[in-house]
Amino acid sequence: REQKKHVTRTLSPLTQEHLNAFLQHLAIMPEDKVLIFEVALATGMRLQEVLTIPESIIFNPESTYPIPVSIGPKNGVKTKFSKQRHVEFPASLMFKLHQYLWSSRRQRYAAKGKNESGKLFISRQGMPFNSNTIEKSFSDIRSVLSKQYVDFNYAIHDLRSTYATY
Repeated sequence: REQKKHVTRTLSPLTQEHLNAFLQHLAIMPEDKVLIFEVALATGMRLQEVLTIPESIIFNPESTYPIPVSIGPKNGVKTKFSKQRHVEFPASLMFKLHQYLWSSRRQRYAAKGKNESGKLFISRQGMPFNSNTIEKSFSDIRSVLSKQYVDFNYAIHDLRSTYATY
């Protein structure tokens, strides 16, 4: 038996037009999913990294400077190859995440007691989001936007290369 070769995709950052359409579409989505996509776009983090952000690294920033955050095994963020690395959060995004952390809706979800790992992003059931759920949300966005933009055929990982582009 021959081992299958890994299929690689080329990097496909969203064009400025597609990015604007994507951001406009986020306006009609639930806050938690919007924040997940915003974190991916603003930090270049992979989906699994975003979904494993712990509550413990979120705080109310006192300045407007970007906030360097170490992510990896030391704080429970699932990074590729379990490498510890640094990402920068815009202070405005950290503030939004802090507001989300203490929002009444999220507190209701957290009260269900199913988030033993202390992850930031939790579902209505009170458990950390599954990556398939977020992939499906992105797929739904792609379905809507590809009607308007025929070439809007991105994957969620393309938010990472979009971060590196703009």
